[in-house]
Amino acid sequence: MIFPLPAINISKMEIFLKAKPWQIFVLTVALPLILALLTVPVAIVSNHHLKTMKIFVITIILLFYGGYLTWLWTVVAGLQPKISKGINLENLLFNIFMFIQFTFMLITIRLIIFICKVIKSMFEFFQYLFGGSAVADPSSGLIDGLLLTFVPLFWISFFCTLYCFYFAAKTIRSAELQKPIKFSDFVWEIFLIVFFPVGIWLIQPKINKMAEKTNHNGT
Repeated sequence: MIFPLPAINISKMEIFLKAKPWQIFVLTVALPLILALLTVPVAIVSNHHLKTMKIFVITIILLFYGGYLTWLWTVVAGLQPKISKGINLENLLFNIFMFIQFTFMLITIRLIIFICKVIKSMFEFFQYLFGGSAVADPSSGLIDGLLLTFVPLFWISFFCTLYCFYFAAKTIRSAELQKPIKFSDFVWEIFLIVFFPVGIWLIQPKINKMAEKTNHNGT
């Protein structure tokens, strides 16, 4: 059974399906690189180095990793209606694993914010030791707890990522061939998805063509 993505309009997904390779590359790769080039000198001349770098890292995660996950999710959801009804691709695990990855991304951002606060507190604490204003000693227990949560979640997310690569590649190839396929039929698509910044130039044109096809549900 195929489980559609809840509360997401498929027509809006077609923005990613019909987007040109250079548009996706600019959003997920070029823009983060430009921000990096702008942020580093700003952090150097600014008095708020830690805050600037925190905003930079979070923005990179949202644009690159968040953009990549969104592209992957919308490609699968957008192409599945274009696959012949006789080809059954169970997408429940894919949807669950994608949710886990988005959750992990948000946890990573929260961890970065917390670490920045701890670093700032440590600097203030050392200033206090050498005659500055009094501040509380940062709690290392909180850091340990967060890291103990983060590490297993990282490996769970890593496994989810591998499966999502597999399922997305299978979906793309199934939509292209319109027949049941073997693993060897979509190994190349997995490779292109894994090496995203390069692979997008080869795989997105095929997705563009398939996006123009009529859905097999009649829409």
